[in-house]
Amino acid sequence: MKDHTLKCSWHIALCCFCLSVGGLGTASAQNQERSHVTILQNQERAIVKTQIIPASPRQVWRAWTTSDGLREFLGVNSTIQLKFGGRYEWYFLKDNPIGAQGSEGAQVLSYVPERMLSFSWNAPPTMPTMRNQRTFVVVTLTPNGNATQVEVRHAGWGTGPNWDQAYGHFDHAWQSVLDALKKRFETGPIKDQDAAASPTAKQDLAPLEKMATMIGGTWRGEVRSPDGPLKVEFTYKRHPDGKGVLGEGVIGKGSKNPLYVRSQFGWDPVAKTVYYFDTHDSETLYFGHISLEKDDLVFTFSPIGMLPQVFQSRSRLVDTDTMQAIIKDEKGGELVGFTLKRSR
Repeated sequence: MKDHTLKCSWHIALCCFCLSVGGLGTASAQNQERSHVTILQNQERAIVKTQIIPASPRQVWRAWTTSDGLREFLGVNSTIQLKFGGRYEWYFLKDNPIGAQGSEGAQVLSYVPERMLSFSWNAPPTMPTMRNQRTFVVVTLTPNGNATQVEVRHAGWGTGPNWDQAYGHFDHAWQSVLDALKKRFETGPIKDQDAAASPTAKQDLAPLEKMATMIGGTWRGEVRSPDGPLKVEFTYKRHPDGKGVLGEGVIGKGSKNPLYVRSQFGWDPVAKTVYYFDTHDSETLYFGHISLEKDDLVFTFSPIGMLPQVFQSRSRLVDTDTMQAIIKDEKGGELVGFTLKRSR
Protein backbone atom coordinates (compact mmCIF):
# COMPACT_ATOMS: atom_id res chain seq x y z
CA MET A 1 0.00 0.00 0.00
CA LYS A 2 2.83 2.39 0.85
CA ASP A 3 4.56 1.73 -2.47
CA HIS A 4 1.29 2.27 -4.32
CA THR A 5 0.72 5.55 -2.51
CA LEU A 6 4.20 6.74 -3.48
CA LYS A 7 3.59 5.86 -7.12
CA CYS A 8 0.24 7.62 -7.12
CA SER A 9 1.74 10.68 -5.47
CA TRP A 10 4.55 10.89 -8.02
CA HIS A 11 2.08 11.53 -10.82
CA ILE A 12 0.52 14.48 -9.06
CA ALA A 13 3.77 16.40 -9.28
CA LEU A 14 4.20 15.37 -12.85
CA CYS A 15 0.78 16.67 -13.68
CA CYS A 16 1.92 19.77 -12.72
CA PHE A 17 -2.85 19.85 -2.32
CA CYS A 18 -10.25 22.76 10.05
CA LEU A 19 -12.52 24.26 10.63
CA SER A 20 -10.58 27.35 11.44
CA VAL A 21 -13.41 28.40 13.62
CA GLY A 22 -10.76 30.52 15.23
CA GLY A 23 -11.68 32.83 12.36
CA LEU A 24 -15.06 33.24 14.00
CA GLY A 25 -13.51 34.71 17.09
CA THR A 26 -14.52 33.46 20.51
CA ALA A 27 -16.12 35.19 23.40
CA SER A 28 -14.59 34.98 26.84
CA ALA A 29 -15.10 31.85 28.85
CA GLN A 30 -17.51 33.71 31.13
CA ASN A 31 -19.84 34.31 28.19
CA GLN A 32 -19.65 30.80 26.81
CA GLU A 33 -21.93 27.97 27.77
CA ARG A 34 -19.84 25.29 29.46
CA SER A 35 -19.60 22.12 27.41
CA HIS A 36 -20.69 18.73 28.62
CA VAL A 37 -18.10 15.99 28.59
CA THR A 38 -19.88 12.77 27.80
CA ILE A 39 -18.26 9.59 29.03
CA LEU A 40 -19.08 6.80 26.62
CA GLN A 41 -18.72 3.11 27.29
CA ASN A 42 -15.13 3.23 26.06
CA GLN A 43 -14.43 6.27 28.25
CA GLU A 44 -14.19 8.53 25.19
CA ARG A 45 -14.73 12.21 25.83
CA ALA A 46 -16.88 14.38 23.62
CA ILE A 47 -17.81 18.03 23.31
CA VAL A 48 -21.60 18.40 23.33
CA LYS A 49 -23.34 21.70 22.61
CA THR A 50 -27.09 22.31 22.26
CA GLN A 51 -29.10 25.30 21.13
CA ILE A 52 -32.75 26.02 20.36
CA ILE A 53 -32.96 27.57 16.89
CA PRO A 54 -36.08 29.58 15.93
CA ALA A 55 -36.54 27.79 12.61
CA SER A 56 -37.94 24.54 11.22
CA PRO A 57 -35.77 21.41 10.86
CA ARG A 58 -35.90 21.89 7.09
CA GLN A 59 -34.50 25.42 7.36
CA VAL A 60 -31.79 24.37 9.80
CA TRP A 61 -30.90 21.37 7.64
CA ARG A 62 -30.36 23.69 4.67
CA ALA A 63 -28.06 25.85 6.81
CA TRP A 64 -25.79 22.87 7.56
CA THR A 65 -25.89 21.06 4.22
CA THR A 66 -25.68 23.74 1.50
CA SER A 67 -23.02 26.32 0.72
CA ASP A 68 -25.64 29.08 0.50
CA GLY A 69 -27.12 28.07 3.83
CA LEU A 70 -23.75 27.97 5.58
CA ARG A 71 -22.73 31.34 4.13
CA GLU A 72 -25.95 32.90 5.44
CA PHE A 73 -25.04 32.21 9.07
CA LEU A 74 -21.22 32.02 9.10
CA GLY A 75 -20.38 34.30 6.19
CA VAL A 76 -17.81 31.89 4.73
CA ASN A 77 -17.46 29.93 1.51
CA SER A 78 -17.57 26.16 1.54
CA THR A 79 -17.67 22.99 -0.54
CA ILE A 80 -20.47 20.69 0.57
CA GLN A 81 -21.30 17.46 -1.25
CA LEU A 82 -24.19 15.77 0.54
CA LYS A 83 -23.27 12.15 -0.16
CA PHE A 84 -21.27 9.43 1.53
CA GLY A 85 -17.62 10.43 1.32
CA GLY A 86 -18.54 13.83 -0.15
CA ARG A 87 -16.45 16.89 0.66
CA TYR A 88 -17.52 18.91 3.71
CA GLU A 89 -15.10 21.83 3.80
CA TRP A 90 -15.52 25.28 5.37
CA TYR A 91 -13.09 28.03 4.32
CA PHE A 92 -12.48 30.63 7.02
CA LEU A 93 -9.02 31.84 6.03
CA LYS A 94 -9.52 32.81 2.39
CA ASP A 95 -6.15 34.60 2.17
CA ASN A 96 -4.24 31.46 3.17
CA PRO A 97 -2.80 29.05 0.57
CA ILE A 98 -5.20 26.40 -0.71
CA GLY A 99 -5.11 23.50 1.73
CA ALA A 100 -4.76 25.80 4.74
CA GLN A 101 -7.98 27.80 4.49
CA GLY A 102 -10.29 25.70 6.65
CA SER A 103 -11.48 22.11 6.98
CA GLU A 104 -9.97 20.79 3.75
CA GLY A 105 -10.12 17.01 3.69
CA ALA A 106 -13.25 16.73 5.87
CA GLN A 107 -15.87 14.34 4.48
CA VAL A 108 -19.53 13.45 4.98
CA LEU A 109 -19.73 10.18 6.94
CA SER A 110 -23.51 9.67 7.09
CA TYR A 111 -26.80 11.57 7.17
CA VAL A 112 -30.55 11.27 7.63
CA PRO A 113 -32.30 14.19 5.86
CA GLU A 114 -33.50 16.88 8.29
CA ARG A 115 -32.50 14.74 11.28
CA MET A 116 -28.77 13.92 11.44
CA LEU A 117 -25.49 14.79 9.74
CA SER A 118 -22.07 13.37 10.61
CA PHE A 119 -18.72 14.35 9.13
CA SER A 120 -15.00 13.97 9.77
CA TRP A 121 -13.14 17.04 11.06
CA ASN A 122 -9.65 18.39 11.62
CA ALA A 123 -7.85 21.09 13.57
CA PRO A 124 -7.23 24.58 12.09
CA PRO A 125 -3.95 25.43 10.31
CA THR A 126 -2.89 27.31 13.45
CA MET A 127 -2.41 23.89 15.10
CA PRO A 128 0.04 22.20 12.70
CA THR A 129 0.83 19.33 15.07
CA MET A 130 -2.88 18.37 15.07
CA ARG A 131 -3.79 19.35 11.51
CA ASN A 132 -3.56 15.84 10.09
CA GLN A 133 -5.45 14.14 12.93
CA ARG A 134 -9.13 13.31 12.32
CA THR A 135 -12.07 13.54 14.70
CA PHE A 136 -15.78 13.38 13.87
CA VAL A 137 -18.85 15.52 14.45
CA VAL A 138 -22.51 14.50 14.69
CA VAL A 139 -25.18 17.19 14.30
CA THR A 140 -28.68 16.13 15.41
CA LEU A 141 -31.89 18.08 14.72
CA THR A 142 -34.96 17.57 16.93
CA PRO A 143 -38.28 19.40 16.40
CA ASN A 144 -39.19 21.63 19.36
CA GLY A 145 -42.57 23.28 18.76
CA ASN A 146 -42.03 25.90 16.06
CA ALA A 147 -38.27 25.68 16.61
CA THR A 148 -35.50 23.08 16.34
CA GLN A 149 -33.11 21.82 18.97
CA VAL A 150 -29.64 21.39 17.49
CA GLU A 151 -27.08 19.21 19.19
CA VAL A 152 -23.43 19.23 18.07
CA ARG A 153 -21.39 16.30 19.38
CA HIS A 154 -17.66 16.35 18.61
CA ALA A 155 -15.87 13.08 19.44
CA GLY A 156 -12.92 10.92 18.45
CA TRP A 157 -10.41 12.67 20.72
CA GLY A 158 -7.00 11.30 21.62
CA THR A 159 -4.95 12.08 24.70
CA GLY A 160 -2.03 14.38 25.38
CA PRO A 161 -1.33 18.14 25.54
CA ASN A 162 -1.88 18.76 21.80
CA TRP A 163 -5.21 16.96 21.87
CA ASP A 164 -6.22 18.95 24.95
CA GLN A 165 -5.40 22.20 23.16
CA ALA A 166 -7.55 21.25 20.16
CA TYR A 167 -10.35 20.13 22.48
CA GLY A 168 -10.32 23.50 24.25
CA HIS A 169 -10.38 25.34 20.91
CA PHE A 170 -13.48 23.52 19.66
CA ASP A 171 -15.15 23.69 23.06
CA HIS A 172 -15.47 27.44 22.41
CA ALA A 173 -15.75 27.28 18.63
CA TRP A 174 -18.85 25.08 18.39
CA GLN A 175 -20.71 27.35 20.79
CA SER A 176 -19.81 30.27 18.51
CA VAL A 177 -21.17 28.33 15.53
CA LEU A 178 -24.49 27.66 17.26
CA ASP A 179 -24.74 31.28 18.42
CA ALA A 180 -24.23 32.41 14.82
CA LEU A 181 -26.87 29.94 13.62
CA LYS A 182 -29.40 31.26 16.12
CA LYS A 183 -28.65 34.87 15.18
CA ARG A 184 -29.17 34.11 11.50
CA PHE A 185 -32.80 33.11 12.12
CA GLU A 186 -33.39 35.92 14.59
CA THR A 187 -32.02 38.83 12.54
CA GLY A 188 -31.69 37.49 9.00
CA PRO A 189 -28.90 36.06 6.83
CA ILE A 190 -25.43 37.50 6.52
CA LYS A 191 -25.02 39.35 3.24
CA ASP A 192 -22.56 37.89 0.80
CA GLN A 193 -19.98 40.64 1.01
CA ASP A 194 -17.70 39.07 -1.54
CA ALA A 195 -20.47 38.79 -4.10
CA ALA A 196 -21.69 42.31 -3.38
CA ALA A 197 -18.21 43.76 -3.77
CA SER A 198 -17.39 41.84 -6.93
CA PRO A 199 -20.48 40.30 -8.58
CA THR A 200 -18.49 39.46 -11.70
CA ALA A 201 -15.11 38.67 -10.16
CA LYS A 202 -12.61 37.54 -12.78
CA GLN A 203 -11.57 33.92 -12.70
CA ASP A 204 -7.95 33.41 -11.66
CA LEU A 205 -6.85 31.07 -14.43
CA ALA A 206 -3.11 31.69 -14.03
CA PRO A 207 -2.43 28.12 -12.74
CA LEU A 208 -4.33 26.66 -15.71
CA GLU A 209 -2.40 28.86 -18.15
CA LYS A 210 0.83 27.65 -16.55
CA MET A 211 -0.29 24.05 -17.01
CA ALA A 212 -1.02 24.78 -20.67
CA THR A 213 2.68 25.53 -21.26
CA MET A 214 3.27 21.79 -20.85
CA ILE A 215 1.18 21.02 -23.95
CA GLY A 216 3.25 19.65 -26.81
CA GLY A 217 5.99 17.06 -26.99
CA THR A 218 6.58 14.24 -24.50
CA TRP A 219 7.83 14.69 -20.94
CA ARG A 220 10.20 11.95 -19.78
CA GLY A 221 12.13 11.24 -16.66
CA GLU A 222 13.01 8.68 -14.03
CA VAL A 223 12.12 8.39 -10.36
CA ARG A 224 13.39 6.16 -7.60
CA SER A 225 11.14 3.50 -6.10
CA PRO A 226 11.57 0.61 -3.61
CA ASP A 227 11.79 -1.66 -6.68
CA GLY A 228 14.40 0.45 -8.44
CA PRO A 229 14.21 3.32 -10.97
CA LEU A 230 10.89 3.82 -12.77
CA LYS A 231 10.61 5.42 -16.19
CA VAL A 232 7.98 8.15 -16.41
CA GLU A 233 6.34 9.48 -19.56
CA PHE A 234 3.52 12.05 -19.99
CA THR A 235 1.86 14.13 -22.69
CA TYR A 236 -0.62 17.01 -22.46
CA LYS A 237 -3.20 18.51 -24.80
CA ARG A 238 -6.12 20.94 -24.80
CA HIS A 239 -9.54 19.72 -23.71
CA PRO A 240 -12.00 19.63 -26.65
CA ASP A 241 -13.81 22.62 -25.12
CA GLY A 242 -10.70 24.72 -25.67
CA LYS A 243 -10.50 25.70 -22.00
CA GLY A 244 -9.19 22.81 -19.91
CA VAL A 245 -6.06 20.67 -20.17
CA LEU A 246 -5.87 16.88 -20.45
CA GLY A 247 -2.93 14.70 -19.48
CA GLU A 248 -2.10 11.07 -20.13
CA GLY A 249 0.88 8.96 -19.21
CA VAL A 250 2.48 6.08 -17.42
CA ILE A 251 4.65 5.64 -14.35
CA GLY A 252 6.93 2.61 -14.60
CA LYS A 253 6.89 2.34 -18.38
CA GLY A 254 8.26 -1.03 -19.45
CA SER A 255 8.10 -2.39 -15.89
CA LYS A 256 6.14 -5.41 -14.69
CA ASN A 257 3.38 -3.29 -13.11
CA PRO A 258 3.09 0.06 -14.90
CA LEU A 259 0.65 2.64 -13.51
CA TYR A 260 -1.51 4.31 -16.17
CA VAL A 261 -2.73 7.81 -15.46
CA ARG A 262 -5.31 10.16 -17.01
CA SER A 263 -5.82 13.69 -15.72
CA GLN A 264 -8.00 16.73 -16.32
CA PHE A 265 -7.54 20.37 -15.29
CA GLY A 266 -10.14 23.14 -15.38
CA TRP A 267 -12.09 25.77 -13.44
CA ASP A 268 -13.93 24.75 -10.24
CA PRO A 269 -16.96 27.09 -9.93
CA VAL A 270 -17.61 26.00 -6.33
CA ALA A 271 -14.13 26.49 -4.85
CA LYS A 272 -13.48 29.31 -7.37
CA THR A 273 -10.03 28.05 -8.29
CA VAL A 274 -8.40 25.68 -10.76
CA TYR A 275 -9.01 21.99 -10.08
CA TYR A 276 -7.47 18.78 -11.27
CA PHE A 277 -8.92 15.28 -11.29
CA ASP A 278 -7.12 12.12 -12.23
CA THR A 279 -7.38 8.36 -12.27
CA HIS A 280 -4.53 5.96 -11.56
CA ASP A 281 -5.33 2.75 -13.41
CA SER A 282 -9.07 2.13 -13.03
CA GLU A 283 -9.31 1.93 -9.25
CA THR A 284 -7.69 4.99 -7.65
CA LEU A 285 -9.02 8.55 -8.00
CA TYR A 286 -7.61 11.84 -6.77
CA PHE A 287 -9.12 15.31 -6.67
CA GLY A 288 -7.45 18.57 -5.73
CA HIS A 289 -6.78 22.20 -6.56
CA ILE A 290 -3.85 24.13 -8.00
CA SER A 291 -2.37 27.46 -6.95
CA LEU A 292 0.48 29.46 -8.41
CA GLU A 293 3.14 30.71 -5.99
CA LYS A 294 5.64 32.80 -7.95
CA ASP A 295 6.99 30.29 -10.49
CA ASP A 296 5.74 27.17 -8.69
CA LEU A 297 2.61 25.15 -9.44
CA VAL A 298 1.35 23.90 -6.06
CA PHE A 299 -1.05 20.95 -6.02
CA THR A 300 -3.08 20.17 -2.89
CA PHE A 301 -4.99 16.90 -3.27
CA SER A 302 -6.79 14.03 -1.58
CA PRO A 303 -7.81 10.50 -2.59
CA ILE A 304 -11.51 9.99 -3.26
CA GLY A 305 -13.38 7.27 -1.37
CA MET A 306 -10.50 6.51 1.01
CA LEU A 307 -9.53 7.61 4.49
CA PRO A 308 -9.03 11.41 4.49
CA GLN A 309 -5.46 12.36 3.56
CA VAL A 310 -4.01 15.58 2.20
CA PHE A 311 -0.87 15.64 0.06
CA GLN A 312 1.00 18.42 -1.70
CA SER A 313 3.33 18.62 -4.66
CA ARG A 314 5.28 21.55 -6.06
CA SER A 315 6.50 21.81 -9.66
CA ARG A 316 8.63 24.42 -11.40
CA LEU A 317 9.50 24.95 -15.06
CA VAL A 318 13.15 25.98 -14.91
CA ASP A 319 13.11 26.49 -18.66
CA THR A 320 10.77 25.76 -21.56
CA ASP A 321 11.61 22.05 -21.65
CA THR A 322 12.71 21.23 -18.08
CA MET A 323 10.52 20.70 -15.03
CA GLN A 324 11.64 20.02 -11.46
CA ALA A 325 9.22 18.60 -8.90
CA ILE A 326 9.02 17.65 -5.25
CA ILE A 327 6.24 15.73 -3.49
CA LYS A 328 5.44 15.86 0.23
CA ASP A 329 3.26 13.63 2.39
CA GLU A 330 0.49 14.86 4.67
CA LYS A 331 3.02 15.63 7.44
CA GLY A 332 5.19 17.73 5.16
CA GLY A 333 7.89 15.09 4.75
CA GLU A 334 9.52 14.81 1.34
CA LEU A 335 8.57 11.68 -0.60
CA VAL A 336 10.57 12.22 -3.76
CA GLY A 337 12.14 14.86 -5.98
CA PHE A 338 12.97 14.53 -9.70
CA THR A 339 13.44 16.26 -13.05
CA LEU A 340 11.55 15.78 -16.32
CA LYS A 341 12.72 16.76 -19.80
CA ARG A 342 10.54 17.46 -22.82
CA SER A 343 11.36 16.08 -26.27
CA ARG A 344 9.52 17.54 -29.25
